[in-house]
Amino acid sequence: MGIFRAVAALSKLRSRLAQQSTSLGSVRWLQIQSASDLDLRSQLEELIPEQQECLKKLKTDYGKVQLGNITADMVIGGMRGIIGLLWETSLLDPDEGIRFRGLSIPECQKLLPAVNPGGQPLPEGLLWLLLTGKVTFFNIDL
Repeated sequence: MGIFRAVAALSKLRSRLAQQSTSLGSVRWLQIQSASDLDLRSQLEELIPEQQECLKKLKTDYGKVQLGNITADMVIGGMRGIIGLLWETSLLDPDEGIRFRGLSIPECQKLLPAVNPGGQPLPEGLLWLLLTGKVTFFNIDL
């Protein structure tokens, strides 16, 4: 469970950085994968240790920093006794609405795989984006 919290925290930081860079007019790059790269387990096995290291560094550097009446240690340690949530996969923008890993809903509709071109994205594509932070393409056989 702690691994998912770590992944969530780092994704939120990345989403904020991506959002800031796009608002400044910079180019934001997305990782796009082909069907030959599709193995969720191996993707997560690759991503989780990186996210764990980033969370360890975050806790080491900012563990004692006050966040109101709470500390980062309390947040990373399971949120015991506090009201809050460490989350990174989505962000609610007051102007554009919800963003998933830095992508707005219209951007998700354009980039994620769909059964019909221009149609609604497949749930599997959105799940892949939320878990890995990458856009992927599936071979769809109907």
